[in-house]
Amino acid sequence: MSVDRTFIDVQYEGRVYKCFDSSVMFSDCGVHQKLDIVILYDESSSVGSYYFNDEIAFIGMLADALYLHANHTNIAGIGADDKAHYGWGLRDYFTSFDITAKMYNITMSDGLSDLSPAIDMAWNNILSKNLRSGSTPWLFIITDTYTISSTTSLDAVKAAGIKVGFLTTLSASYYTGYASDSRYIVDGMSWSTITTYVSLVVTTLFCPACKFLRFLAK
Repeated sequence: MSVDRTFIDVQYEGRVYKCFDSSVMFSDCGVHQKLDIVILYDESSSVGSYYFNDEIAFIGMLADALYLHANHTNIAGIGADDKAHYGWGLRDYFTSFDITAKMYNITMSDGLSDLSPAIDMAWNNILSKNLRSGSTPWLFIITDTYTISSTTSLDAVKAAGIKVGFLTTLSASYYTGYASDSRYIVDGMSWSTITTYVSLVVTTLFCPACKFLRFLAK
């Protein structure tokens, strides 16, 4: 099915976003953005292989919504249980198809839950040295745990001005000290319904102007 996409330029907090004007579909907001997003995806035993497929679907749909392009938005991925599992980097310039193909080949290690090793890897291997000039960097964490045994790297990420957001099965109150802004916490999801959160994550974290546009259209 083809969709007639009408884009509208929206100025919001000093930036220009190109938003897909539709009351039915969520906005394709990556066109005028330059985002470097490192996604920490949960591959701990609490997720399990069945729901990991739902998590993969969510990440693929999110990638589609953000318009991946070498000159616009790039996504890197790191798996998290009680260890860090490098997935792919920002300069791999993965498409949404590349991302889902890569993730479907992951053999889950089903470890315990501790976000610290994956945050360490995100900071040391990517966010501290591999960002584009003029990009808006993000650390986006998908999780069902609040365990972070050491916040050293997380503190460094936030001190560097990198935005930190969460999509979690738990209450937002567990993450207010971890996120760079309490607005960047989307809570209460379940693994079985994670794909229904794509639009909310896009408009809450990565493209707030499109949420503003949609609100005005109501």
